[in-house]
Amino acid sequence: MFGLYKKPVEFEILNQGMMTSIQDPKGRLGYQDLGFPPSGAMDNLALRVGNLLVGNDLDEAGIEFIYVGPFIQFRGEALVAVTGLPCKVRLNGNTVPMWQALYVKKGDVLVIRPENTMGQWGYVSISGGIDVPEYLGSKSTMAICGAGGYKGRVLMKDDVLRTGKIKSLKNAGKRLRGRYVPILSDPMVVELMDGYYMDYLTPDDIELMFTAEWKIQNNSNRVGYRLEGPVFAFSEKAKNKDKEAGSHPSNIFDTGYPLYCINLCGETPVITTPDCVPCGGYFCPFTIPSAAQWKVAQCRIGGKIRFKYTSMEEADHLRESYNAYFKEDHYI
Repeated sequence: MFGLYKKPVEFEILNQGMMTSIQDPKGRLGYQDLGFPPSGAMDNLALRVGNLLVGNDLDEAGIEFIYVGPFIQFRGEALVAVTGLPCKVRLNGNTVPMWQALYVKKGDVLVIRPENTMGQWGYVSISGGIDVPEYLGSKSTMAICGAGGYKGRVLMKDDVLRTGKIKSLKNAGKRLRGRYVPILSDPMVVELMDGYYMDYLTPDDIELMFTAEWKIQNNSNRVGYRLEGPVFAFSEKAKNKDKEAGSHPSNIFDTGYPLYCINLCGETPVITTPDCVPCGGYFCPFTIPSAAQWKVAQCRIGGKIRFKYTSMEEADHLRESYNAYFKEDHYI
């Protein structure tokens, strides 16, 4: 049963959950100069772990949802893993664990519902991945533009999709060791590094970024997480700059926005998330190292976030810890 098995499997969305879409961990990089955001998974660590569990390449596409997961019925044998925010997961009515490769067969129904505790974005990885065409090098959905993923939109009830070729079912039962399951909290503490135009802030402004507790505003989404908290004073250099760039101290001539930077949009800090605009006229004084970006995804909209100053050397160590998730000693 668990040997080589290459026939793709269809599956049907019985209930779409919330903001359920096809995403891959890497997104579409290299097209920001044409105006395309990278898109991709909000929590790329959770999706990559799910892919590893079911035997996929790490950057294969899976199903992403927010808070409430989909109901999925399978039309053949496959492996499936649910990762990300804590969920109540049931297979044919029986409770099954997250962070584990589950064997499913024809007619089986997977149901995902929230635990109402911590976290926000969840993932379903299926052996073979999702058979949708790549758009600009990625299977990720960019729903705001109607491109990528499945028909360029979120998934809906009665959609029928299929996997790619399934390499094997031998990973059935494989799971992430419990001590490595990411710990979520409110507030989440997220590492933060220096960005550019730091001299547009006062020393007290910079200190404020790391001492304040910030609320994630309710109008946040995959384009950006808007933060509510103390107001920056801005340096004299920002206040007295050439007004051709804009009258507000946060204005600059249009420049590229790094993914997961803190973009100071007037009085509001905004974390640029995967569907963010690629450029604009506000400066970005801080940036979140790549190995900590998954933490932003698991900060609840309406919840809190705090920042921890991180040096380049510390960011390198953080990347080593992130990469360790893809080594066999993290799994049973």
